[in-house]
Amino acid sequence: YFFFFLMIRRPPRSTPLYSSAASDVYKRQGINAEYMGTTSSSTVNDWNPLLDTQSIHKFLYVLQIIEGIITPPAETHLASVEAEVFYKRWMVFFCKREGLKHLFCAFINLPINSLHHPLTRKCFGMLLKVLELIQEAGFPLSEHVASFEEHYQSLIQRVLIVLEAFAQFSILSEKEKHLRMLKLQRSPKHNEESTNKEMAAMEKQLKEQVEESKAFDYAFKIIKQPNKNYFDEMAKSPLFRGLLLKGLILSDNQELRKVFASKLLRICRGKEANSRPYVVLIPYMLQMVKETFNQAANSQEFYNLLIEAIRLISKEMFDEMRVKVHELLETIARYIKERPVIERTSKDTDHVLIGLFSLLECLLNKFPSEQVFIGQSCSILSEVLCKCLFEFPVMAEQNLGTPPPKCKSDESRVAAFRLLQALSRDCPTNLSQTLAFLTPIHAKGAWRTKRSQDWSIMGESTEKSTAGYVGLKNLGCICYMNSLLQQFYMIPSFRNAILSIEDVKRNAVLEEDLLYQTQYLFAELHESVKQYYDPKVFCHAFKDWDNKSINVLEQMDVDEFFNLFLDKLEALTKGTSKEKAIKRHFGGVFANQLLCKDCPHSRELEEPFLALNLQVKNKKSLQKCLENFVEGEMLQGDNAYNCEKCDKKVT
Repeated sequence: YFFFFLMIRRPPRSTPLYSSAASDVYKRQGINAEYMGTTSSSTVNDWNPLLDTQSIHKFLYVLQIIEGIITPPAETHLASVEAEVFYKRWMVFFCKREGLKHLFCAFINLPINSLHHPLTRKCFGMLLKVLELIQEAGFPLSEHVASFEEHYQSLIQRVLIVLEAFAQFSILSEKEKHLRMLKLQRSPKHNEESTNKEMAAMEKQLKEQVEESKAFDYAFKIIKQPNKNYFDEMAKSPLFRGLLLKGLILSDNQELRKVFASKLLRICRGKEANSRPYVVLIPYMLQMVKETFNQAANSQEFYNLLIEAIRLISKEMFDEMRVKVHELLETIARYIKERPVIERTSKDTDHVLIGLFSLLECLLNKFPSEQVFIGQSCSILSEVLCKCLFEFPVMAEQNLGTPPPKCKSDESRVAAFRLLQALSRDCPTNLSQTLAFLTPIHAKGAWRTKRSQDWSIMGESTEKSTAGYVGLKNLGCICYMNSLLQQFYMIPSFRNAILSIEDVKRNAVLEEDLLYQTQYLFAELHESVKQYYDPKVFCHAFKDWDNKSINVLEQMDVDEFFNLFLDKLEALTKGTSKEKAIKRHFGGVFANQLLCKDCPHSRELEEPFLALNLQVKNKKSLQKCLENFVEGEMLQGDNAYNCEKCDKKVT
């Protein structure tokens, strides 16, 4: 035993490694059978030197050694008959020597004023794990701790305090959330070493989150004792509501929320005598629904638990819980109507809206007599049909917020349709309104063509890019035109000038009006929520020198299109307040200068332009291209210039 106690008394710095090694060696050595068989006459104070709670580091170190010893051999690399015998004997030895009692008292009395420190929380987590392992091995606290009954209330309170601390310190600040989001969105431009470090840090953080979530599992198993309505005892504490809020909604540790929710659901499904957990839990959670509104990313577990708990009870239980169903349904319907548009694209998911849909659906399935009231009086049927599912985005200023509908993701749309089913099932009034709304969409759909691909309607495949820009569809060979029109659009002053023109001479046939179609194209690029705009009508309105529409299957020189388009647009803007917009944005003047070397005369000829033809081959920059463009040329010999004033050829 010298090695074991030496390792305990002098813990090295690398605690996990050495504590694991110590427990392995201790298992392999075994314990003298005669020594283990003796009845302990010592008191709990005999454990104080070994399980010293005054030093968190040392206490955690010893707990890690004990955890390695009492972990069932089947779950370790030491599985054997001898290991199993040792495991059982050590348990008996430890409990008879009041080691379990000492750990229990340590949990009750361990200082909690440093729970903000990760090491203290880790110590509490390990202590809960050790107590749970011993209890699961067949040594319940109620039988092996003499003072368990008188300290049971203290155990409940201590568990609530510890679990609330775990939940509290898993809540990230806004700055931490922002940094985490940046890390997830950041492209992998780092070197391999920094990437490996980041991966290791993320794995460590995930492991810590899993360990913290397991503390909830261990704690609930410890307080679950025979003939004890532990949930009722927990619910009496003023700490319980805070734990619900932090553990189910505010915590940014998803594993923690999942474990906590699963434990509460298991309690609701249990059949402990004289225990009715849902009578307390459901009203508490209904009061917390508003707390989820700003925690959409964390609310999924909360709503799943609430809905499952409601499904487990009969409708008569609502009277016992003093929940007014009529008012509750009206409140949830109001929450749905007041919910703003959160989903910007089909990749976003509004878990709060989904939770409200599912909650209302669950309640309507229990109280079908309320269908007409919710569907008609509360107007939730028209809200789901129009605002949530089928509202079409209209041309609006970008600063008005996220465009409708409220439901863009698959998950939220499925939840909305399920609510429609609950509202319309065996309810002629609601069903008639639903059919009256949906029938015209199917009867007059412009998408009804002979092409099978036009019947496969996928919203996410045609929605606007997350970058915020709308594209132009290439109808064949018009990439030259699309790229140039996009460049025109990306000049805000030019775009706004074209859009602000009021054409009093507008062509009655808008499909033939090039100015109108240009304005319409710019408006679509600016306001549309679609992935791209189809310039088919623009191509029809644009006529070449022979007054023919663009052939979208023939390539055209982009310089030729540029000059032709601006010439036509300039002619169409004459007489308007923006007739000089094209020259102001693209127009310029270059001068042809002739400087005589043999005489003092010179000549300069100015010429307007909308585009310059620059030589780009073997040029490294636009500056070099422009320098090459204005570079002079010597006219001499046969190419000498005939000076009119000198009346002779000069260089």
